[in-house]
Amino acid sequence: MRLLALNIRAGGSGATAPAVVARCLRHDPDVVVLCEYRDNAAGQTFRSALRRAGFEHQAATEWP
Repeated sequence: MRLLALNIRAGGSGATAPAVVARCLRHDPDVVVLCEYRDNAAGQTFRSALRRAGFEHQAATEWP
């Protein structure tokens, strides 16, 4: 199993999200972990692009 973990630093941005996804997919991972993911426009880009590549997603919320 190939695991790719990437800290996208404060959720990434809409402008850089496609490049980050392409970078992730070049490694041909089985699992992708995006640290500092945020549920915003960039997050939607990540989810959509990774879903098209065959990945499902699970998001964790902040602890209180």
